Amino acid sequence: MQKSIKRESKNKRNKRGQVTIFVIIAIIIVAITALYFTLRKPAVKPVPTELEAIYSYVQSCVDDSLSTGLALIGLSGGYIIPPAESLITDYAIISYWFYNSSDISPSIVDMEEQLNLYIETSTLLCVNFSKFPSYEITEGNITAESKIESEKVSLEVEWPLTIKKGEKTTLLETPYKTEQKIRIGMIHDFSKGVIDRLILEPDQIPLSYLVASFNVNGMNVTTVPYDDSIIYITTDIIEEHALEGIPYTFMFAAS
Repeated sequence: MQKSIKRESKNKRNKRGQVTIFVIIAIIIVAITALYFTLRKPAVKPVPTELEAIYSYVQSCVDDSLSTGLALIGLSGGYIIPPAESLITDYAIISYWFYNSSDISPSIVDMEEQLNLYIETSTLLCVNFSKFPSYEITEGNITAESKIESEKVSLEVEWPLTIKKGEKTTLLETPYKTEQKIRIGMIHDFSKGVIDRLILEPDQIPLSYLVASFNVNGMNVTTVPYDDSIIYITTDIIEEHALEGIPYTFMFAAS
């Protein structure tokens, strides 16, 4: 009997030891994997002192492009280039999110793609390297990657520039980063909630839902009849989420 108990106790200790070994191995694997991806990611090269003026100049164009792009997306209902299903008014072309009893609203990814394309084009048009006559600047391909989150929009632009002055040539490839604390992700989610209610009751403006958004999120929503449609205008009245000091406005149409 005592031998049996001793064998069981020994087996339990062996099992605990095996479990401990497996845990240690798992921790080591995770640590090695994390180290691998950390070392694999290339380090960002600092901007050479003599090129800081050029870098700052491009950065200002990127900043302006993001601000203008966000304003345009708000006025057009998530698009830079409005789709065919849009309401043409005297002041703006506003995309339909609810049309023929269907939800045709853009996704967050759709909005990011529109924003990326605009920022790439706008930055190229903004920059005028003739302001730096001492340098010979050759442009690489520009790539913008925006990320729309609930309470902010972040942006990273990669645009390598080969810069030559005299006999010295430098590759400037430090990415340009910026962000705006615009709650466009939250507005998108809220607007989708409006569409969900319109699908259930197409002829009813969901007033209680609109009021609740103001009380909870600080979003003021105005509905404006236009021909046979309704324009939903959402204004973020929270000061810290303003765009260039102006309350951010987002509009879409329903028919």
